Amino acid sequence: MVADAVHWAGSTQLVLEQDDSLVRWVGQRLIELAREAGCRDRLRHGHERAAAEALLAVPDTVAWCWDRGGDRRRRVDPP
Repeated sequence: MVADAVHWAGSTQLVLEQDDSLVRWVGQRLIELAREAGCRDRLRHGHERAAAEALLAVPDTVAWCWDRGGDRRRRVDPP
């Protein structure tokens, strides 16, 4: 995900939903992955609560639609 975010999407920032029990581990792992991908100097990362970053609700919404099935699943199914 780190390499794709930088190399394909041209992203410079990655925001993940905050899980207090994993923040430290995830932060360290992101540093390692960014170093491996050669983008440590270009990619910033952080953790936010879902209430503070509206786009963090998108994966949950897609998962909910997929789980409900029918027309909802069709709408979120990749082409």
